[in-house]
Amino acid sequence: MLPCRLIIVLSFLAAASANADTIRWGFSPSDPAPYVVLQGGELGPSITRALGERVADRLNMEVRFVEVPNNRIDRALRGGRIDLTCHTMPAWHQAPDQLIWSKPLYHDADVIVVRAGAGVPTWLADMRGMRVGTAHDQHYPPELVRAFRRGLVQRMNVRDARTRLRMVEHDRLDASVERRYTMLYYLNRHPDSRLQVAPWALSELPLRCAAEQEYRSTGKRTIAVIDTLAQEQQMADIFAGFGLALRD
Repeated sequence: MLPCRLIIVLSFLAAASANADTIRWGFSPSDPAPYVVLQGGELGPSITRALGERVADRLNMEVRFVEVPNNRIDRALRGGRIDLTCHTMPAWHQAPDQLIWSKPLYHDADVIVVRAGAGVPTWLADMRGMRVGTAHDQHYPPELVRAFRRGLVQRMNVRDARTRLRMVEHDRLDASVERRYTMLYYLNRHPDSRLQVAPWALSELPLRCAAEQEYRSTGKRTIAVIDTLAQEQQMADIFAGFGLALRD
């Protein structure tokens, strides 16, 4: 029989080897569909899963999707719990210069959603006094955050996009802040929905992937593969799988 100490060492080396061959891909459970879709507590068919699997396939590696709330992403990257995350921007991180960044993969936007037939705000000033649905750990443009802090707009955190949109439809919210592709996806799936999207964007979002610096050579290789997939129009193919056409 092997000595206990040797068994422990071999187990540690086996675990380390397994981690070296696996990308730990962080995602936020509050990111809306089709970016993130949870099924039975696991990441289901989604843009995040499709991208992660394509990257892992190119690298001949495994991928493990790790659920991390947005407000803990930086800590998870620094602590080595995850190797990278996507659907993000440098402005959303405490020390973006300490991360390895991909080029923008696609451009989304924050948009205002109201009930069909309701007056569509033409800008933030038109939203004074409105009850606006948000996610508690999502990032929002500075102008909107200031309006919340000054009490000009009433912020109401709601657990997920689907619930927020139903609350807008039933007049329990006056509006909701959602991602443009989330709304296109939702309206495609719910053509009878009583919702309309304001034609202007609160903010444009060039979304990217970020890897931890300590991930070093593998991180750079992973980001390089992500950039290559974007150049090959793979993101357009992934979005098309969810009935969405990427905007230029």
